Amino acid sequence: MIVKIAWKNIKNSMMEHRRIYLLMLFSQLIAVISIFSVVGIYCSYSAKMQELDIESYSLSAYFTDSQIKNLRECLTEILETEQERLDYVFIAGSWQEQVISMYTSYDGKYHSSSTIWNSHQKFLEAPNIEEEGRFLTEEDVTNGKKVLYSQRGDPVGSKVEIAGVEYEVIGRSMQHMADGTDAPAVDDVIIPYTACSDQVKVFAVILNFRELPRQADYTVFKDGLEAAFGDKVEVEEFDILDEDTRISLRSVIVVSLMIGVISALNVCLLYGYIIGRRKKQMAIYGILGATNRICLAIQEMEILLVSVGAELAGFLIFRFVLQKVLVFVYEMEGAIYGQKTYLAIFFVYFACVLAITFVMLLFANREKLTDRLRRAQSD
Repeated sequence: MIVKIAWKNIKNSMMEHRRIYLLMLFSQLIAVISIFSVVGIYCSYSAKMQELDIESYSLSAYFTDSQIKNLRECLTEILETEQERLDYVFIAGSWQEQVISMYTSYDGKYHSSSTIWNSHQKFLEAPNIEEEGRFLTEEDVTNGKKVLYSQRGDPVGSKVEIAGVEYEVIGRSMQHMADGTDAPAVDDVIIPYTACSDQVKVFAVILNFRELPRQADYTVFKDGLEAAFGDKVEVEEFDILDEDTRISLRSVIVVSLMIGVISALNVCLLYGYIIGRRKKQMAIYGILGATNRICLAIQEMEILLVSVGAELAGFLIFRFVLQKVLVFVYEMEGAIYGQKTYLAIFFVYFACVLAITFVMLLFANREKLTDRLRRAQSD
């Protein structure tokens, strides 16, 4: 019964006080959208500030008594999941005490990347480092060519055998000493991961990301390697902030509360104007037997229906239009706008409107119905 009367009042108010009612609806709509926007921007800013405390964008694992052939299948499965956020992978192996380095990127297939090339160029900028020949190319990695870049002094054009596979030395870097002689820059050789023998031992894998890894990235990396290698692998712990840490529920509540209170006060102002024009109507309710409590319930139900409608409309507009814009402009994580965030905003905003308007309606309905009728007749 109360709901029907409240709904009828809404229809009548839309006819009699159209501008005031539309203004009340629009102000709530803007308030809800503002809460969603401010929460997203603040949480994104807070997460980026927290990221400044993390110096590395990489995930690392170290192996004992393991071979490349055991790594190939599980690494491909891991990279299939991580490829959109991944920059490149570093794989360190060894054969008869010779350190072997492999760098690769992955986007459905293994290849080289500009990051790897740029890192090599920075290495050559070090004092007294000279290069002969060339570094590994995209074609070398993609096609798995049996080529080798030496940092230990192997002559360009010579052949080097590693685990039964013969590689051609296509380039080398040397350190020019003060006495005029050349010495190996590093006791290391670099080969394409795609051309590495299955018998080479692997002792480290490092995934380098373009942005801070997520908790899900770490879980995929850790679980995938541990499932394949068991106790032969140790995945380095990484201080990754999970979604609950990045998205502070307290911050969501504070923002929702601040804007919710302002919006509720605005509703009180506008709806108070409408109540002031309903003295005769409320007096008639009294004649028909309605108590002050019933009148208050009818008015509160009216505000409730309007507020729920405004919240749902604001949610739909933000969710399907504005959220994509904010996520793109501020480079937010989609997880910021999860179920937890939406529920917190709805609850806090709704509670603010109901609580503050309830106080306003208590004051508005404190007058006796007989006095209200007498005043309505005099007006």
